[in-house]
Amino acid sequence: MHSFIVYTVAASLANLVQFAAADHRLVYDAEGYNGGAFGRRPNQTYLSTKIASPLFQINSWNRTTTDDSKYLFLGLWNPLGGSAGPMIFSTEDFSLVYADWSWPSTHNTRVQKFKGVDYLTFYEGAQKDGHSSGNCLMLDSSYNVAYNITTRNVSSTVDMHECEVTEDGTVLISVYESIWTNLTGVGGPQRGELLDSIVQEIDIETNELLFMWKASEHTNVTDTYSHYHRSEGGWDFFHLNSVQKTKEGNYLISARHFHTLTYVNGSTGETIWTLGGKQNDFTDISNGSATDFGWQHHARFRDDDLTQLTFFDNHALKTEIGCKKDCSRGRHVELNYDDMTVRLVQDYFHPTSLTSTARGGYTVVPNGNVLISWGVNPAFTEYTPDGECVQDVQFDLWDPKAEGRGHYRAFKMDWVGKPSWDPSIASVIEPYGGSKVAVSWNGATEIASWELYTGDTQTTVTELSHTIKKTGFETIMVIGPGPKYARATALDKDGHVLGKTPVIDLWSGETTPVIEIPASVAVSDFLSGFYLYFLRIISFYR
Repeated sequence: MHSFIVYTVAASLANLVQFAAADHRLVYDAEGYNGGAFGRRPNQTYLSTKIASPLFQINSWNRTTTDDSKYLFLGLWNPLGGSAGPMIFSTEDFSLVYADWSWPSTHNTRVQKFKGVDYLTFYEGAQKDGHSSGNCLMLDSSYNVAYNITTRNVSSTVDMHECEVTEDGTVLISVYESIWTNLTGVGGPQRGELLDSIVQEIDIETNELLFMWKASEHTNVTDTYSHYHRSEGGWDFFHLNSVQKTKEGNYLISARHFHTLTYVNGSTGETIWTLGGKQNDFTDISNGSATDFGWQHHARFRDDDLTQLTFFDNHALKTEIGCKKDCSRGRHVELNYDDMTVRLVQDYFHPTSLTSTARGGYTVVPNGNVLISWGVNPAFTEYTPDGECVQDVQFDLWDPKAEGRGHYRAFKMDWVGKPSWDPSIASVIEPYGGSKVAVSWNGATEIASWELYTGDTQTTVTELSHTIKKTGFETIMVIGPGPKYARATALDKDGHVLGKTPVIDLWSGETTPVIEIPASVAVSDFLSGFYLYFLRIISFYR
């Protein structure tokens, strides 16, 4: 459909407009939610976009003590195939802010800085058997891909577990690669296929490889807790799932199948020390409670002295709701390098007790609270540092037999999104002859209100004299009989225009892009401009 010139005339239509919230209310019914009262996959859908988002169940929420960051970041995975993507939600009401469901799987959606600029970063790619093959993406504030981090000098692409921007202007990624080696020491063949775990540090701007570490070159396969078995692509003996670079230039590596957190020399790749597993270097002064972790994820130092260490301890290879023992937990331990001891500082258990066989995360939010992601169990929980639960939220049903939506790490951060695309508008004819108009703008964080324009023709859309407060992701207005066309303008808190929807035919639902002529333009200028525009259209179709 061709673009049309819209010449706006101000007129008040307040008596024709009613308002209705589009987004679902939060659910506070754990029994009904988990019993399927809201569906097997509780979702929210919208009129103005094909995007769907989770319907959240609030198990508990102390608003006075939760962190006040504006947004929650999730990367979801659909184990049954189909679409998944990075998602941002408002922490005020868990309404959707941004989603892109065009990926097979995504993980670790969050904001990271590069050269003082915020980027939305996440892993995307195909996933299988606990690892994956894809890319590490960095999106600018308009959601355009600014950097696509790929692997170097290996035969495979980026794995899902890590996409960590360092203060050195680099990115740490995890990689899985199949190699052939002697596996007789673990009951395998003399020439067996091994799935190696690799750390790579990549320069963001040049994609140059700066550092590479391979588990096969620095560890012994006999230190694994994973029993040898033939597997397509190789036996995953190590399973790297997090890496962090310290200011000293060394690396903290989590090995799920070794039950270890290992500090590695950044020059030689040699082990400096190991916590946990068969080669543990620390004396546990907490009666074994600091070193009895297993199948863990997401290890991070929390101080410059490298004494405060946190991680998600899966603890067992099962998924269970209401576990009695071997429950998963977030874990904080303290290291003492003078006498090589370790003590447990705090464990963070789920209020209803969960065991998650895979994935999981431990993040510290800006106010110092702890945010635990429960991996294959579709929930995240926020605690005060001393372990008090201040928020517990589900985004799918408890179902130990299915991995549900699943997620790896949740984050709470601030973000400013200014999409490069226009806002969306849709309409539905009401029974009494009016129209329901829905407006949204996927990814826009600065909208405070919407202005509604209506008119009888595409070229005479009339400005409404008042604004409509934005409600959730999608704002809905009900217009009485009369107008045939409408469009909306998104405004920030100061009343500045952020973007405009196309003009929509309220009866057919068809939309037309807008080209506006300011009202101050003289009629002769308007007619002259129309003539020139008409000539351009004729020229285009010759």
